Amino acid sequence: MKARWRGPALAILVLFSTGLTGLGQDPATAEAGARTGDALIYFYRTSSFTDSFLNPTIYSGPRRLARLEKDQFFVLPVSAGTHYFSWTDTPEDDEQAWVTVSRGELAFF
Repeated sequence: MKARWRGPALAILVLFSTGLTGLGQDPATAEAGARTGDALIYFYRTSSFTDSFLNPTIYSGPRRLARLEKDQFFVLPVSAGTHYFSWTDTPEDDEQAWVTVSRGELAFF
């Protein structure tokens, strides 16, 4: 798995834990994605007092995925390949995070 963030850090961090259920995410949906061989991408936002009070919306291209409030996360089942994410629906090149995943792999932001 390769993950890369270009540009200023979102309120997303790399998290190395798998004991999560998603924000508005049905655990059965995530488990079904894992069983079908899809990769799973977990997004998590910390609960820091120094973090912005704004709750960023995470996009994949023009598609709105979720709004991340402090100390929340969500799980996104995806097909194998490279996937791009941003806090805006029309990001500049330096405003995107990307990850390349294989079938059955887990990735964490």
